[in-house]
Amino acid sequence: MKSLSRINSSENIQNASITHGLQEYEAMMGNKRLTNLILNNSHLGDPNRKGSSIARIGSSNNFAKTLPPKRSASLVNMKQSSNTKKNPKESPLQYRRPRKSSSVGSLPETFALFGKTCEVITETLLNDMKVLLTDFDLLANVFKTCIGLQEFPYLLFKFFESHRREMVLMRWAIHLEVGQTNDPNELFRADSFATKLFYVLFFAEDGREFLGQLLLPFINDIAEWKTSLEIESHKIVGNKVDSNANCKWYIKKSSEFLRRLNSSLDLCPVLLRESLQILREEINKKFPNADKYLGGIIFLRFICPTLVFPVRFGIVDVADSPKISTDETQRHLIIAGKILQTLANGDEIPPEKSHSDLLNQFVKNDYHLLSDFLAKLLDEKEVDKARTEKEATEIRGISPKRMEEEFCSFLKQQQLLRQDYSIIQFHQKYESFIGQCFDHNDDFKLSIQKKESDIYIYQRKIEGSSAPCFKTIARIPCTIESAVEFLSCNGMNETSIYNTEVKLVEQFDKSHSDWSMVTPATFPITNRDWVYALYSSFEADKDRFVSMSYSIQRVDVPINKKYVRGEIIMSGVVVQEDPLRQGSIIFTYIHHVDPRGSVMTWNSAKDVLREVERVRERLCKS
Repeated sequence: MKSLSRINSSENIQNASITHGLQEYEAMMGNKRLTNLILNNSHLGDPNRKGSSIARIGSSNNFAKTLPPKRSASLVNMKQSSNTKKNPKESPLQYRRPRKSSSVGSLPETFALFGKTCEVITETLLNDMKVLLTDFDLLANVFKTCIGLQEFPYLLFKFFESHRREMVLMRWAIHLEVGQTNDPNELFRADSFATKLFYVLFFAEDGREFLGQLLLPFINDIAEWKTSLEIESHKIVGNKVDSNANCKWYIKKSSEFLRRLNSSLDLCPVLLRESLQILREEINKKFPNADKYLGGIIFLRFICPTLVFPVRFGIVDVADSPKISTDETQRHLIIAGKILQTLANGDEIPPEKSHSDLLNQFVKNDYHLLSDFLAKLLDEKEVDKARTEKEATEIRGISPKRMEEEFCSFLKQQQLLRQDYSIIQFHQKYESFIGQCFDHNDDFKLSIQKKESDIYIYQRKIEGSSAPCFKTIARIPCTIESAVEFLSCNGMNETSIYNTEVKLVEQFDKSHSDWSMVTPATFPITNRDWVYALYSSFEADKDRFVSMSYSIQRVDVPINKKYVRGEIIMSGVVVQEDPLRQGSIIFTYIHHVDPRGSVMTWNSAKDVLREVERVRERLCKS
């Protein structure tokens, strides 16, 4: 069988999905302690997803404190950008981080997560990118805003490298990673600054070459094997498979890999070795036995996932994918990854586990090879020697000016995309809301009628939504000025007896703002919280007042474990003067809210009636 070939073209790495690969690897390894990466499968914008790394980002010993940036552009002023957006140009740089598969990272999902782009990526920053080289507070905000964008970590690293400050960047990120982690076993288990930057070091050109030299012989041995290499007795069909012999085969190949690891130090990128030196130094400051954790990190986050998914991580050409994509070969790669990770962890395997005696003996006999590798890899004299040799032969291919222009162009594209998306989202919601208020729709069926107070509540089911949509039309004896005064600035939610902790998160202009609030519930139902955009404006050309809200996601209002994050699909009112009764208004109220979870009676026509009656009583008194 022809041996598998390593990727030679840098473009092929774009077809791999490192993020997806790590997710699948963690799932297959069955390690439930591993947190999600920045994207949880295909639901980037799912407000109920767990493990968001955004909430973990903070400050550590004066590194990267969160700044309160200001947003200069309002949603109204952003409208011009949607007509002038150009297709982003492909970067002239050779290497690009692999893009996500088509199932993740769509525009609405992406910018639901990175909701503060316009606040952080300001014109001041774009006009002076060098400020990022020294202002770590600003750098933390930019990183937090753009951390999920595939190309950002690579461009940031190259920007620092072009100014010869790449190790300053790595030390800052590693300092944050270790400083924010209380359990050494959780280091690099989330999609943090340091994790992203280490991806750049491991999976850029030199890093991929290093991993390919190490892993391709092992992968070839597995791909060329003609019979089953299963070691779990309950997964063996028939009696022709010797699981004990197979386990010994994996141990033999793993030992060969470890010896190859020790003889390939000259291929390991100097920047990676220097970064691992810093990591060991930072771990030693906080936790004992740093080398044990360091070996576990290298194998868990980089070596083993690459072994299990060599095509996705870019060390095997896509043309060779059929040779290793069979279920049996994939299973064999997973077993190999588990055995290597067992060695890296250095822990004794319980006797009830399969082949524990063989594997424990393997760890006892060969763990010193991993220790030797780390000792040589991080030896100061050897690293200094490698650095000197690199500098003697190094040709600086990217000038600081060119890299600054490239990085600036990338950030401008993200800013424009965010602005365009905000406008598109708002107009879509607005058109849908106005349509439901005024278009005749036979799907709305009368649910409650109170003639004495002129309140009529209609209800309909919307395809794709488990929550009913309610439309209320009421005639209220009050002036339109009184209604506008009450309803402006979120008055309906702020005065509701059902809501608490109603807070203004950000005010963009007189009409647009973002809010958060909590809706308490009776035990055993969990309290709900909400984060939403609010549009309130008197539209003089149409002689009506419109107040409309819908759910959004903001990185500065993360999911709180005490609550279930509800979704306001569409909610709002339209107020017009009553053409038949002077001194009265027509109050049209749309309420389409999904409280999420198992809530059966919280979102009913009677709840809507009580809220409308409360508002009516308030307006009548005014």
